[in-house]
Amino acid sequence: MSPKAKRKTDASAALGERVRRLRQAIDGATQERVAQLAGIDLTNYGDIERGYGNPTFETLLRIAAVLRVSASELIEDLSRADLPDDDPELTVAEFIAARKQHRMTR
Repeated sequence: MSPKAKRKTDASAALGERVRRLRQAIDGATQERVAQLAGIDLTNYGDIERGYGNPTFETLLRIAAVLRVSASELIEDLSRADLPDDDPELTVAEFIAARKQHRMTR
């Protein structure tokens, strides 16, 4: 496990379920084979299917290509609402708004 603890969010769980469902719909497609064809580590791929992965955009594109779907199909209907409320990361829009507010108070 990486130094940063793995977390399962609603978004990562939904992504994992979609990836698993699409893989299982392909006759004979194993986690090992999809990971190999996508050029990613089997452990990372398994984490994604179990809902603990946080794949990069490139990894999503690679998995989507192997599963013969678009990357947008993997993530459609997922939003910030699927992230935990305690997530400290800001969206780009929130960051810009915070910077503007900071500049106005100077």
